[in-house]
Amino acid sequence: MVKYLLTGVTGRLGSHVLKHFLRLVPPSDIAVVVRDPSKLSSDINSSGIEIRQGDFSKPELLDAAFKDTEKLLIISVPSIEHEFRVKNHINAIDAAKRA
Repeated sequence: MVKYLLTGVTGRLGSHVLKHFLRLVPPSDIAVVVRDPSKLSSDINSSGIEIRQGDFSKPELLDAAFKDTEKLLIISVPSIEHEFRVKNHINAIDAAKRA
């Protein structure tokens, strides 16, 4: 079980949050959820962080991605469309509850 699971780490805010986390806790305590693991930097891939695949618009992927996690930090989806963001956030919160 990982202590911290972060989403959105391939984005601008999420990448900075991850860097901050790495200053505070060991990589073995962190997992990240990304839609496309190929977008991760080589630094993240080689850091010892657990990488999980998930997508806020696909709840079936989130269930597995959020499993065995103590704390989840959801960094918002990069969209200004209100309904899209709310739907995706609800999917993520519901998956976290199920996990």
